[in-house]
Amino acid sequence: MFRKWAALLCECGCGEQVSKLGNRYIRGHSSRVRSEETIRKIGAAAKGRVLTEEHKRKVRIGVKLAYENDPGYAESISRALKGRIPSQEERKTKSIVLIGQYAYDRLSNYEWMFEQLITKDKSPTLAAKELGVSYDTIRSWSQKLGIKYRNHGKDWLEDPVMLASIGKRVRKFLKGRKYSEERKESMSITGLEPNGRQKYDCLSNYEYMYEQLITRDKSISQVARELDVSEATIRKWARKFKIRYHNHSNTWQTDSEKLIQATLKQSQSMKRLYQEDEEFLKMMQKAWHRKPNNLERHFQETLEKLFPNEYKYVGNGEIWIGGKNPDFINVNGRKIVLEVFGNYWHDIEDVRKRKNHFEKYGFRCLCIWESDFRNHLELVEQNLLEFHNQD
Repeated sequence: MFRKWAALLCECGCGEQVSKLGNRYIRGHSSRVRSEETIRKIGAAAKGRVLTEEHKRKVRIGVKLAYENDPGYAESISRALKGRIPSQEERKTKSIVLIGQYAYDRLSNYEWMFEQLITKDKSPTLAAKELGVSYDTIRSWSQKLGIKYRNHGKDWLEDPVMLASIGKRVRKFLKGRKYSEERKESMSITGLEPNGRQKYDCLSNYEYMYEQLITRDKSISQVARELDVSEATIRKWARKFKIRYHNHSNTWQTDSEKLIQATLKQSQSMKRLYQEDEEFLKMMQKAWHRKPNNLERHFQETLEKLFPNEYKYVGNGEIWIGGKNPDFINVNGRKIVLEVFGNYWHDIEDVRKRKNHFEKYGFRCLCIWESDFRNHLELVEQNLLEFHNQD
C-alpha cells in the first residue's frame, strides 16, 4: 500500500502528487533532476532546429503559465541562470514571451514612448493600462530609453471629482473615531496655518471672543477678516462658548436710508447691464426661454397678411435697442418697431416712455392695445397701414 502511494508522488522530490498513475513527474518537474550530460545532449539535439510559429506560440504560453502557476519553476530557472549574463537576443525573447510581440515593439520604440509620456503627457499608470502591461514595465523601459517623464503623483489635487471621491472615503474611514484633546488642538492649529498657534490662542480664549462679538458688537465677517480665518470657524467657536452674538446680516433691511441706497444702487447696476452689456442680454435671453404668446401670434398673423415679409417677431430677446427689447421690428431697412401691450400689464404712461425711448435711436414706434386688437381689428389694421405708409 505504501509503495502504491509512493508511486503517485513526483520523483523530483517536491512532495506533490502526479496527475495520474504511471507518471513519474508533474509536468515540467523532470527538468529539475536532469544531469548536466542530459541537458547538454538535449541542447545539442535541438541546435539548428527551426520551430514553426504555432510551436513558438505554444512554448510562450507554456512558459508563461509555468511562471504564473509554479513558483518552483521560476526558482529552478533562477538557479540555472545564476551568474550567467544573458545575451541581448535572449532578453528580447524572454520579454516577448512575457508581454507579447505587440507590447515589446512599442516599448522598445523610442518615438512611441516619447509621444506617450512626453508629448501626450500620459502617466506611466495610464500608458501601462492602455498597453496591457504593468507600471514597472513602463518605468523600466523609460529608464532604458532615457525618457524622463513628469511626476503625475499629485494630479488628483487638481481634479475636483477625484478630490470629492477621496474626501468621501476619508470621511467614511474617520467616522466615529475619537481623538484626544491634544490631538484636536494639534489638528486645529495645522488647519489655521499660517500663524496657526496665534489664531488658535485667540479663538480658544472666551474673553477675547466675547469682547469682539458682544462688547464691541463686531460682525462675524469682521472678526473673520481680522484673524484671517473663515466665517464658519468664528461661528463654530462662538457656538462652543455659547456666545449669542448679534446677527448683522439683515441690519440694512431695518434702516430705511440704507435700504433706499441699496435699491437705487441695484437699479442703476441693472440698467447699466441692460444698456451696455451684450453678453448679459444674451444670457438673460437664454434664461427666459421666451416665445410669442397667443396675442403676439395673432398679431404676427395680421402683420403677415397686411405686410408680407416686412416684420419679424424679436420679443424673445433677439434684438435690443438701448436696453429695450421691442416685440416686432421691420426687416427691410425701415426703422419701425411695433409693440403689443396687454391691458393688465401696461398703462398709458408705458406708451409714452416706450415711444420716447425708441425715438432717441431713430425708430418710430406704434403701440397696439390688446383690447383694441381683439374688439376693433379693422380699426387696428387701418392704423397699421397708415403708420407703415408714413415717410
